[in-house]
Amino acid sequence: MAGSKMTTTTPDEMRAAIQRGESRTDLEKVRAQTPYVWDGTNDDDRPLTAEAMKAGIAADRR
Repeated sequence: MAGSKMTTTTPDEMRAAIQRGESRTDLEKVRAQTPYVWDGTNDDDRPLTAEAMKAGIAADRR
């Protein structure tokens, strides 16, 4: 995959770092943040509905 880099850390090392609280991911930060709420000022920022998402996926498959 273009742009991806390989890690030299083994899965066991990753699990041990997570257990020690040394994980380098931002998962906890993301979970702690307030979810996106559309402010109503710009329609381009409005989240898609489930129907709109399905329609876009179906159109892309054609």
